[in-house]
This record gives sequence, C-alpha cells and structure tokens, in this order.
Amino acid sequence: MTALQNYIDGFGFGISKKKLIENAYRQLTADGHDCYIINDLYIGIDGEEFQIIKSIKKSRWIAKEF
Repeated sequence: MTALQNYIDGFGFGISKKKLIENAYRQLTADGHDCYIINDLYIGIDGEEFQIIKSIKKSRWIAKEF
C-alpha cells in the first residue's frame, strides 16, 4: 500500500480515477508488483485490493484497502 500511496501522491485532482488506476497499474507492474484492475475502479496489488478515494479535506488522493 505504501508504494501505491507514494505513487498517487504525485497527482492532483485533474486526473480521473480511472486514468489514475491505469497509470498506477502500469507503474507498479513495471516496479515488479503483481497487479490487476477490477472494474476500472479498483486495483489489486500483491494479493491486496485497494480503492482510491478523492479526499477534498486532505487535498489528495488516498489509497484505502477493502
């Protein structure tokens, strides 16, 4: 989860969730993680599944395990 959170911290709210998931998938796969995308809205990394939430309060994207 740390790798995912570190990656998405580099993005602002101008990117869609779908595009952010696609970019994270490509980058984390290149870094050697076992990744998959679920319904274009969630990402699985090394057997754990995450959703990405836009937090206006914290002014950033947040990766949350579900």
